[in-house]
Amino acid sequence: MMHTIQLDADTERRLKEAAERESTAVETMIIRAVWDYLEDLEDIRQADAVMARVIAGEEEVLGEGELRRRLGLDD
Repeated sequence: MMHTIQLDADTERRLKEAAERESTAVETMIIRAVWDYLEDLEDIRQADAVMARVIAGEEEVLGEGELRRRLGLDD
């Protein structure tokens, strides 16, 4: 699927400079940026779901001491 985006001059300059520093194509930089953004959104959605379960009392939360005890790391 083809999409077209319009960037302001400063963003275009910065993108070109970054691509040159990374020895890659501008298009590759854009694809990576979109991919990273989508992964971040998915991580946020998962974190929100865990937090909702914590608030609802459906997810166990351990303090450091209890975690160390359960893992057998107590001195």
